[in-house]
Amino acid sequence: MHPLDWVQSELEADAELKSMLSVYQGYPAITQEVVPDGMQMPYLILRSEADVPSNNPLINEILVSIDVYAEGDRVLVRSIGNRIEKLLDMTSPFPHCISCFRAGRYPIEQPDPSIKMENLKFKIRYPREDLID
Repeated sequence: MHPLDWVQSELEADAELKSMLSVYQGYPAITQEVVPDGMQMPYLILRSEADVPSNNPLINEILVSIDVYAEGDRVLVRSIGNRIEKLLDMTSPFPHCISCFRAGRYPIEQPDPSIKMENLKFKIRYPREDLID
């Protein structure tokens, strides 16, 4: 399983975060890379910005970017971001993960002032399962 899938499943499983997001096809509005047609805000977009080997050849490091979008509600965007940080910024937040730490959090201005957006970045270290017997 790819680290983006781990992150998505951890976020989808949290009742408090689910209550802050819209619903898309019966699931919390969390997607990877592209927003599907019909998905309503507030939603999350997960992306991998870098996936590189660490100093140890059996461990990779990935930089995961999470975009939080909401219409007209900066407080909601911050609340969602706070919840994501609480869920992910820890030593070992989910199976198959060595560590996951916050690498940054940035408000992003949008061309449409009614849309509020924030970007969170997390550095995840995980084992190279393809090299481990």
